[in-house]
Amino acid sequence: ADDKSLLARFYHADRALTAIASELDSFDGRAEPVRCTRLVSRLRQGQDRVLAITNQIMDELLGDDRAQRAFRVKFPEEVLQESLAGQLWFGAECLAAGSSILNREAESAKMRPLAKAVT
Repeated sequence: ADDKSLLARFYHADRALTAIASELDSFDGRAEPVRCTRLVSRLRQGQDRVLAITNQIMDELLGDDRAQRAFRVKFPEEVLQESLAGQLWFGAECLAAGSSILNREAESAKMRPLAKAVT
């Protein structure tokens, strides 16, 4: 825990994220909505932390050789923000857990295996 290297930070952030995800999976969120909301918030924070460390590792290892983030042009300006990657990851987690995109059941079913593979 005292090791401040990027890989050590990633390890601990990933363990914390896994613990939060396990806790979310361990109860019925509809029966305990306040707890569920609190855990979902912690989940998103944990995801943001893991993604930030991952980006730091990639920057350190790849530097200027890192691939361009051209995919961002596909998103409207209002959704482009610092936590976009976390939001995408959160959406993948929700899809993998069985949620569906509003009024897009068929598309959700097709995307679910991809979301499970990502998460």
